[in-house]
Amino acid sequence: MVEESTATRPVSVLVAEARESLARGDWDQAWTLCEALLRVDPDNPEMLHWTSLICARRGELDAAIERIDHALRGLPDHPDLLKNLGVLWKRKGNLHQALEQFQRLDRVQPDQVETLCQLGELHLQLRNTVEAATELQKAIKLDPACGMAHTLLAQALYRVVNLGTVYPRGMLYRVGYHQRLASYHAGRRLDLQAPPVADTFYADRDRAWQAVQQGTHFCCYHPGIPFPEAPPNLIAVPDEQRRAEAFFATSRQRLPEDVNFDPGTAAEQASADWLIAVLDNAQQVRLQEAYRLAPVCRSIRPVFVPGQPLRVFVPATRHRPGFWSLANGYARGFAKAGCEVQFFSEERWAETDDWEVLGFSRWQQALIDFNPHVVLDINANFDWHSAGLLQVHPEVFKVLWFQDLVPLISAGTPVAWRPRDLIYSLAEEFDQLLYRSGARTVRRNGFCYDDQVFHDQGRERKYKAVLAGGGFGHVPGAFPNCGKLLAILEELFEAGQPLTEAELDRLADRFPFSKPDIYMHMWAYVVRNVSARWLCELSGELGMEVEIYGYKWEPNAAVQPFFKGRLPFGSPELATVYNEARYALVPHPFDLQSLRLAEVTACGALPVVYDCRYRAIQPHWDDYCLWYRTKEEMRTCLLQQRPPQSPLNVCRGRTYTDFAKRVLADIEADVSSGARDA
Repeated sequence: MVEESTATRPVSVLVAEARESLARGDWDQAWTLCEALLRVDPDNPEMLHWTSLICARRGELDAAIERIDHALRGLPDHPDLLKNLGVLWKRKGNLHQALEQFQRLDRVQPDQVETLCQLGELHLQLRNTVEAATELQKAIKLDPACGMAHTLLAQALYRVVNLGTVYPRGMLYRVGYHQRLASYHAGRRLDLQAPPVADTFYADRDRAWQAVQQGTHFCCYHPGIPFPEAPPNLIAVPDEQRRAEAFFATSRQRLPEDVNFDPGTAAEQASADWLIAVLDNAQQVRLQEAYRLAPVCRSIRPVFVPGQPLRVFVPATRHRPGFWSLANGYARGFAKAGCEVQFFSEERWAETDDWEVLGFSRWQQALIDFNPHVVLDINANFDWHSAGLLQVHPEVFKVLWFQDLVPLISAGTPVAWRPRDLIYSLAEEFDQLLYRSGARTVRRNGFCYDDQVFHDQGRERKYKAVLAGGGFGHVPGAFPNCGKLLAILEELFEAGQPLTEAELDRLADRFPFSKPDIYMHMWAYVVRNVSARWLCELSGELGMEVEIYGYKWEPNAAVQPFFKGRLPFGSPELATVYNEARYALVPHPFDLQSLRLAEVTACGALPVVYDCRYRAIQPHWDDYCLWYRTKEEMRTCLLQQRPPQSPLNVCRGRTYTDFAKRVLADIEADVSSGARDA
């Protein structure tokens, strides 16, 4: 009936009726009216916009985008069109296109809080952390009560914190500050009496005292004079600004990571704001000291004396436990190889028995005092996170071993490598990135293990299989809108199919994720979680004990009955677990030179390995492992099978000491070559 009458009624009437239909949610009638108007004027931007909204409600996103694109030809700067186009691209998962539209909107209509929040969220999802924080800080300046902006800024700042070493974790205070403001402006009740969950600054002095009386082990900071006979974790901050800045600039205690204050109380809000300024200025003091010492580090020249042991400096931080353990292993390897080694890290804080927190200048001063011939920096962590402040004399050898795709090499920008940078790489992909960054020579080296900890202890082994390692439970949250891709990858894995280069290209073209993100994170998530589920399911079928250890297994319900907790990286406890089991699962998505495989085989457990030989670099250990790609193949492996040859061959030549000897040989060759050239 509507269709029959549209041809004879005035356009203005049809437009009014279409608007009314949209307002009351009668989408079918609105569609019919708008389509009738578009037959009269196919370029009508208003009708194109309205029909795009209806398409979007129907889930026809491509059609909705096509109609808005058409409308924008006539109204290229229309704010509503740009906003809705950005929202549609975001719903489709094309974050780069969504970002482009909101950036256009920001140019057309600047200083809009909603737009800035959209930009901040998209930058976060695209891992443009600094850009995200910049947009969100603008939004909060325009509207201090915007809860969404505070929430997103807290997320952005948390990521910034984890990129920094110069002022370790100092900015976590800002994270807690914005999280609390987000809750307050969202109308959620703030429980100011709740026990602290992190080291906390209390705007109210008495609440800090009450928190300590509850028995917390966290540091509780408060402004003003100290309490008489205060316990070590109840810490008074001088209430004069310069003294407070000096206090935090030199403190070796953990800095506050949260803030307890009532945003509705002006005095407490002012106290929380005051501490932000204090911590920011204290950070600048620490940075200035680090900048002062950088050229001093560069000026200290070591003397190479034939026959004398080389001095090797190995920096580490307790606040990155995995890297600390690796660095400690390498340090002991160089010591066993005959070097004089300084392994520099935080010490225990005597009063609280916690690890101290140091400014970066402490590592610099230790390097200056030691005057090393060699500096080992895993992943160039200390150099990169400190913005290049770990500088050394041109004659010092810097050993840089890359085990991760860190931004220094993955960003695709040139790196100012030194002639005496000895660069070692875990995998072929890293080699290519390093050469693209300007590296002249890249040496391949897999993970090393600690043979003093990981060896066959001669224990009686149970019919048991163990899996120790992270569950990658962070992946679904770290990559928004990845659910459909994860489902495709899981279907591929369940079918026993490999993730080939051709399939990887196809998925990268179809979804808004890079190839490294797909196979290093999402494929790893699928391989690890489905393998763990299979292992747990086979436990009952085979009458076999199963134990799973590690981080981020909580989302995997199948694992929970078999989950035994976390084990310290490289620990004797982990070695004991491997020594008591007959089988150990090694579900790595693309690497057969992993540290886990070396530690498992060194302990004498039989490795049940995901068959990634189609992608992994040589050697493939064909006869030294049990291989699976399907659940049935895993079952066969666990039916009292043994590899054709001893798995001990996998770990030969891969100790920390083996690596140290290789580095020393490379240094000797370089020094000898330089002497001949001279």
